Amino acid sequence: GRWAELLTPRYLATTTMLCVGVALYAFNGFLVSTVLPTAVREIGGAALLPWSLTLYLIASIVAGASAALLKQRYGARKVLFAAAVVFLAGTLTAAVASDMETVLVGRVFQGIGEGIIAAICYALIPEMFPPALVPKVFGAEATVWAVAAFGGPVLAGSLTETFSWRVAFLVNAPIICLFLLLAAVMVPGGRRTTGGMTLSFPTQRLALLSAGLLVMLVAGLAPSAPVTATAVA
Repeated sequence: GRWAELLTPRYLATTTMLCVGVALYAFNGFLVSTVLPTAVREIGGAALLPWSLTLYLIASIVAGASAALLKQRYGARKVLFAAAVVFLAGTLTAAVASDMETVLVGRVFQGIGEGIIAAICYALIPEMFPPALVPKVFGAEATVWAVAAFGGPVLAGSLTETFSWRVAFLVNAPIICLFLLLAAVMVPGGRRTTGGMTLSFPTQRLALLSAGLLVMLVAGLAPSAPVTATAVA
């Protein structure tokens, strides 16, 4: 269970793939939150800015909760490929958007793709590594989040100042292509059995959670204190 084992030829590609998958989720959140204020100055839609985070969160939470069911039914490789394509479509949609409504559509697709990718990447850790290395892999993923928290806003600001806010979206494209290549080689293609257990989708709980997020958004945008207090309650 040594850290150096993650960098040996046996595990290096797998470690890289899982870290890239989580990095997509981690970095993109900080990139987008940094560049969107600049984007609305160019394309308008400042009133819709709070929706970019809320809709993204709802999409990623629902998609992440669906990941185990999809993985069981179709296999990790197929699901990761589909999620990566959805994420790439959302990224390109937001990058070429001429209005904020189109950016919101892209953010929903990004949330769906990232939610599934991140959930399955974490789920694959105990399947693709021996028990002694599992804590080290989770530690590596935590490091990715730490680097994203510090480096994401700096990278987004640099790209926006040097090129455009659109480049902060497009920088995800080569990363997702690298992830697709690694996933095609490293992720097993078969479906994993659950010992006869059938997974069910938590529709009611996720619907309530999504509604709660939307109501909290309304609370933040409400024109009066009584409406805000009611929405929060």
